Amino acid sequence: MLNEIFESLSNLEILPKRLFDVVSGYVFFLTLIMKRHSFRIAAEVVGLHESRFCAMLNDPETPELSRTLLNRVLRRRLKRLKATKGRLVFIIDATLKRRRSRHVENVRRYHHGSGLCLGHKFVNFVVLDGSQVVPLGSVPVLTKKYARENKIRYRSEIEIVEQWVLDLEDSVLFTGRQLSSALFLLDSGYDAKCIQRAVTTIGANFVMALKCSRTINGKQVSDYFRRTNRGLKNQPIRVCAGSGGKGSRRIFSIRTATEATMKGFGLVTVVCSKAI
Repeated sequence: MLNEIFESLSNLEILPKRLFDVVSGYVFFLTLIMKRHSFRIAAEVVGLHESRFCAMLNDPETPELSRTLLNRVLRRRLKRLKATKGRLVFIIDATLKRRRSRHVENVRRYHHGSGLCLGHKFVNFVVLDGSQVVPLGSVPVLTKKYARENKIRYRSEIEIVEQWVLDLEDSVLFTGRQLSSALFLLDSGYDAKCIQRAVTTIGANFVMALKCSRTINGKQVSDYFRRTNRGLKNQPIRVCAGSGGKGSRRIFSIRTATEATMKGFGLVTVVCSKAI
C-alpha cells in the first residue's frame, strides 16, 4: 500500500522529490486505525526520524503546497465530470468532529441527531453526476470567540453556504449550462431565504427540507397539508434501504402541491411525505 501511495503522489508532478518519502509515509500512517496519531508513532511505523515529519508540517509553505495538490486532483476529476452530459447534483451537509478536552480551540456545542455534541464543525460541498462523486471543499465553521481572538471576520454557517453558492458562477469549475440544470440537495439546517435566492441567482434549482416554521400560502408548513390540502391525492412510494434484508422495504405516502407561494421566496412545489 505504501508503494501505491508513493506512485499516486509521484503522478501529481508537483511534489518535490525530497518530500516523497516523508509525505507518502505520513499519508500511509494516517490510513492506519489507531487510538492516537503522533510524530513519534509515525516515525516508528514508517522508519523515518520524527523531526522530518515535524519540519514538513511546520514549514510555512506546507499549507500552500497542500492546497495546490488538492486543486490539481480536483481539476483532473472535474475534467471527466465536464465531459458528461447528465445533470449535476450538489450536496451540502455538515460534519461534526467530536472533541472532549476543554482546552481545544474553536470548539462549541452543536445539535446532533442524538443530542448536543462538543467539537468542531465543517460544511462539506460535494458534486455528483450519477457515476462518480467529487468533493469540492470543506469549510470550517468558526466560533465567535475564535474569530475575535484571531481577528477573522465571523461568518455563520448560513453565510458560508450562501457565499459558496454565489462564487460558483464566477469560478471556472462549471459551465453556465451545467449550473442552470444543476440541482442542490440540502437539509432543514440550511432552510434560509438567502441560500434559496442564491441558488436561483445562478439559475439552478433546489430540493430542501423545510422547517416547520416556514409559511406556505399564509399557513405554517406544519399545518398546510393537514388543514388546507386534504383533497390532494396520496401517492405511495416504495423505497428499499440497507442491504435488502427483512425490514429494508419502506413505504411512504406523499402529497404534492404545485405553484404554492413560500413567504420570502416565491413559487415552489411542496411535497408532504409520511411513512406508512
